[in-house]
Amino acid sequence: MLLGSTLMTSDSAQAGTRNEETLTLLDEFERAGLLSIDGEPGERATIAVMIAPEDPFEGEGAEAQAGALVSLAAGMDAVSRGTVLAGGNTSTLPGGLIAALRAKDETVKHVTTVATADTPLGYITVVYALREQLNGRAGQYGTGTGASSFPLTTSHATPSPSR
Repeated sequence: MLLGSTLMTSDSAQAGTRNEETLTLLDEFERAGLLSIDGEPGERATIAVMIAPEDPFEGEGAEAQAGALVSLAAGMDAVSRGTVLAGGNTSTLPGGLIAALRAKDETVKHVTTVATADTPLGYITVVYALREQLNGRAGQYGTGTGASSFPLTTSHATPSPSR
């Protein structure tokens, strides 16, 4: 929640504004070896896309590692206009981050997952999922336990002739 509240905001007027506390907090997290920083992410965002690790977590600490990242997604979602967790099919396997998030009854109601984000249809679904989050809804798309069908539909409207 702490990390989310310094990086994110639900107030569109605050989007893109600098948060001095963010740089200090991120520097502390980096020194502790919990994350790495590229650039200067001092400006707040209203919506986030988290990328799931390609390989599922394994071993004794797997559940704790996945749980920490699910908590991060939930924390960012709680203080923003939405969060999408995107990953490949492997993220739905045991130890995978999307599988871990989908197993959390409360989190799955708020954070959207896209388990085929490494495919062309997945790219489109991530964009749709962001729009869905901005509208206050969440869905679970792609493959794996808890996934629903893709949200995209094809229009079958008959084109009208033009002159």
